[in-house]
Amino acid sequence: MVSERKKKSENTKAVNVSRSDMMVLFIAIAVIVGFVFFGALLLEGANSNMKFHPRISNFGDGWTFFAEGERKVKDLPIEVSSDENGEVVMRKVLPQGIPKYYVVVCRNYHQNLEVRIDGELRYKYPYEERNPFVNIITDDWHMIELNPTDSRKIMEIKFIKNGRTELNAEISEILYGEDNYLLQYLRREYIWLFSIGVGIIVAGIVLIIIGWVYRKYTKHSAQGAMGSVLLCFGIWLADRAKMPIFSINMDVKFLMAYVALLQVPMFIFVYCTVRFDGKWSRYSLWGAWISLGVSLSILLTSIMGGYSLETMTTVSYVASLIAMIYTAVLLYRVAFGKESIFKNSTELLINRIEFFATAVLPIGIILEISLYGNQLWTEIGPLYRIFIVLYTISYIVTVFIGSYREMQDREGLIERLHDSQLELMMGQIQPHFVFNTLSSIRTLIKIEPETAYSMIYDFSNYLRANVDNLTNMEGIDFAAEVEHIKSYVNIEKVRFGDRLNVEYDIKVSDFTVPPLSIQPLVENAIKHGVVKKIQGGTVWLKSYEEGEYKVVEVMDDGVGFDEAAMKAIFSVDDDKEDDLGFESAESTANALQEIMDASTLMDADGNIIELKGRISGDLKGYGTKEHKSTGMRNISLRLKEMANAKMEITSQVGKGTRIRVFFN
Repeated sequence: MVSERKKKSENTKAVNVSRSDMMVLFIAIAVIVGFVFFGALLLEGANSNMKFHPRISNFGDGWTFFAEGERKVKDLPIEVSSDENGEVVMRKVLPQGIPKYYVVVCRNYHQNLEVRIDGELRYKYPYEERNPFVNIITDDWHMIELNPTDSRKIMEIKFIKNGRTELNAEISEILYGEDNYLLQYLRREYIWLFSIGVGIIVAGIVLIIIGWVYRKYTKHSAQGAMGSVLLCFGIWLADRAKMPIFSINMDVKFLMAYVALLQVPMFIFVYCTVRFDGKWSRYSLWGAWISLGVSLSILLTSIMGGYSLETMTTVSYVASLIAMIYTAVLLYRVAFGKESIFKNSTELLINRIEFFATAVLPIGIILEISLYGNQLWTEIGPLYRIFIVLYTISYIVTVFIGSYREMQDREGLIERLHDSQLELMMGQIQPHFVFNTLSSIRTLIKIEPETAYSMIYDFSNYLRANVDNLTNMEGIDFAAEVEHIKSYVNIEKVRFGDRLNVEYDIKVSDFTVPPLSIQPLVENAIKHGVVKKIQGGTVWLKSYEEGEYKVVEVMDDGVGFDEAAMKAIFSVDDDKEDDLGFESAESTANALQEIMDASTLMDADGNIIELKGRISGDLKGYGTKEHKSTGMRNISLRLKEMANAKMEITSQVGKGTRIRVFFN
């Protein structure tokens, strides 16, 4: 009855969490809709500003263009290309009666810019000859100041190739009006584009913070890299919005947007490195190094000498496309591959949303290249912005749903860690162990009082250590764990006599281990290893440093594990699995999976037996009841969650077993 009520309670909790997930999703959607509605209001307000503002006017009609060997009178916007001299020249007569503080505002497109009025050089960009460290031409707004005496004079605007890119773009608008009002108008006009970039920057920073705060947990370690991707996208989009933040003619931008965009592939590959395992992680690491090398080489070329803006942009787009397609393929394997059948429904939903969101970005890049290929280095098409925003929204939603769900289940995991500690302690002080120990003490009191005295001391220390560790979730010194092990071993030596030999080789002890994590391994080596041999055997307990790790090794020359026993260790007990929450069940399965993947099993002749299968699926319920034990599950969960430790098992039938635990 108690078990049934507990299962019912767990099922009720699962339903409540699912409803909470839906509530979080609805709130996120509401926020997104509100953001879009607010942006639409800003856009509508910006479009209506100039229509009713008497001090600003569109100055884009009636321009005479001299390019490609022809003279044309056109209204803006217009697509133009540089002539054989790399120039585009446009002229227009200024209005009659120019008020004080009136200006003309225009953009350049990564070219040098010269403005003359009746042949007099009035404005030049760049303002002076640049040294190699700032040898970069920006793409921004420029304000040309006018005088009342300039009325009816001819203004000439000349775009001049700077050796980096031809002018092959759409000249969108040129404005005329009072300087302060024009500045305010441009800010309002481009605020929505700028806000998209800022919003994505904020989303990236949030993800970086989440990745840093939850860096201990594998599921969150990739969020920092993906946050860096969005941060780069946001910097790029905010810069390409061309909204003047402080004033016009502030020459403070120097291609950082493109430098940021070049980092996107690297951070995507870093994300894949920590998000996926095996060969995919190795390939991703190679991709990250290649992307970093390309980024640094282009950055140094840009600063120290000439650069090709077309090449930079093309490399950025193509590299991002490759990285995103690569990520989408890996996410498809996770969301729809063989492993997906073992996933919890909520986790599977999150994986599939992430896949579809990631698959959108390559489509956006392909459409951008197809539709706006000749303007990639001067403009960003609306489709690309939309796809990036959709991706950001989808990814943030999955992160918050997953984080909220894990916050709910983290309590269950902590409870499970407490339960595992209790199970381990109760497993060590089972009634027959206590009775056997007390019976041995009673016998020894008469025939060997000194041995009985020592055994009582060891038994009391053993019990005290178990009770003290019952509520300890912070870890203990390895030296204290060794003393606990020695007390246990001394008791068992009295029981098994010459059949049990234990040797210690402790070279390092100044590190922390979860309580009751090493002692059960020694106990298993004694009970399931050496004492099953008629002649008995030896157990070795060692500790040493290996690279960056402190290693604890428990080895015996006992009977070893056969295939059935080994698989039973890693199998999931059907009855026990129902008592675990989503997070604790998956954490346990992942911890056991890592151990199994790092373990080696050999037959009596030394031939390796392959241990294949997924912990949560293929090995579920495997093995006889005799082999089943919660001990390894509890130890693996505690080592992983409390110490982020790694464990590997090597066992040969009839030869013995070696277990190594690696602590950072």
